[in-house]
Amino acid sequence: MPVLAKLRPDAVRVVEAARAAVDAGAEALVVGQALPGAMPDGRDAGLSGPAVGPLALRCLTEVLAALDVPVVAGGGITTVADVRARLAAGAVAVQVGAALLHDPTTAARLVAALSPDATSEETPS
Repeated sequence: MPVLAKLRPDAVRVVEAARAAVDAGAEALVVGQALPGAMPDGRDAGLSGPAVGPLALRCLTEVLAALDVPVVAGGGITTVADVRARLAAGAVAVQVGAALLHDPTTAARLVAALSPDATSEETPS
């Protein structure tokens, strides 16, 4: 069974973490998940959605440049442009997460818009 290791977008150590996961046996990686945060009352929280997109994309490109392993991109993916940017960077697939909480049709909408049969009207950025 293939094992994918999911890494948070850590601008300082993402390549180190990716290398450790591959050395431990991961056959592929997922780059992008919530960043640790805190609520005003001190409870733990996570920052996700479009706010983490630029950092997740940076981490994706760094991992792809450093390692020869399939990488699934996550983190802040809400639009067709987001998907295209991750695929153009070299991701083998994308993962949509927080966007589904706001619009449960996001994944279906993105798949339809990226279909070879989609018209330009159906492929918003």
